[in-house]
Amino acid sequence: MHVAIVTAGGAGMFCGSCMHDNTWARALMDHGLDVSLIPMYTPIRVDETDVTTEPVFFGGINVYLDYAVPLWRRLPRFLVSWLDHPAVIRAATSFGVGNDAAKLGPLTLAMLDGADGPHAREVDELVDFVANKLKPDAVFFTNALLSGVMPRLRQAFDGKLLCILQGDDIFLDGLVEPYRTKCIDKIADNAAHFDGFLVHSDYYRDFTSEYLKLPAEKYHRVPLGIDLTGHDGTPDDRGNDVFTVGYFARVCPEKGLHQLVDAVAILRERNPNVRLKAGGYLGPRDKRYFDEVRRSAERLGDAFEYVGSPATHEEKVAFLK
Repeated sequence: MHVAIVTAGGAGMFCGSCMHDNTWARALMDHGLDVSLIPMYTPIRVDETDVTTEPVFFGGINVYLDYAVPLWRRLPRFLVSWLDHPAVIRAATSFGVGNDAAKLGPLTLAMLDGADGPHAREVDELVDFVANKLKPDAVFFTNALLSGVMPRLRQAFDGKLLCILQGDDIFLDGLVEPYRTKCIDKIADNAAHFDGFLVHSDYYRDFTSEYLKLPAEKYHRVPLGIDLTGHDGTPDDRGNDVFTVGYFARVCPEKGLHQLVDAVAILRERNPNVRLKAGGYLGPRDKRYFDEVRRSAERLGDAFEYVGSPATHEEKVAFLK
């Protein structure tokens, strides 16, 4: 069985969704499936073997220029395709890119317009690659924001088409009106072409079926999993009475590190031996937020420590232990 998984790169940052997609693809391969992990926008960044294919579809540079410069989308493909090379995209994103949802409403809506919008060329390229070259048995899109390609793909591909929902609402809630409502309505229209939806919890099934106006009977739950290689399930012996609370996720308001600081402050009033040790990716957008977290954590003294973003799987396991 051949499965194609379409994943969105995180513009050079560690992104939980695309890291999950890569680990999921590797696990399916280990179980004997033929898997093609197709990157969109940018190459993905992972701390394990990257199993994505080339090229990058909907390369982020061309996607923006097609949207912002009408003349650009009329240029012959051979003149602009070099901008989709992974090395070029990595070089561009190494300087930092804006991914603030509040500023991306018009571009997000244009992406969801698919072949009816400024990205018709990119839609046709991905559809041709999937339907005529790969010819998989099933295609999984790993967030609903990629659904603009669905109407055209459904016409060309008669296999199963499914969507994994994992955090789409966080980005959509950051859009300003009227773009938030328009994008949700467009996703609902595009999603009619999916055969089913995968979620990691019953809660998210109930929430997104109402939020995105999707039929609950099409949902399937697949528990979230991570690669625990190297972790034996027990913490390192610290030889003291300190009780450590750990935070390991992207550092941003929606993950709630500021609330954890408040909670640990309350715990320390009851037990002064409690400490908080945090790690995870901190992007340019959230540096001001983290400055506020640090100021709030000053009341914890040396009981708060941020270790940065461990770069490798082994370093992450060491942090978790």
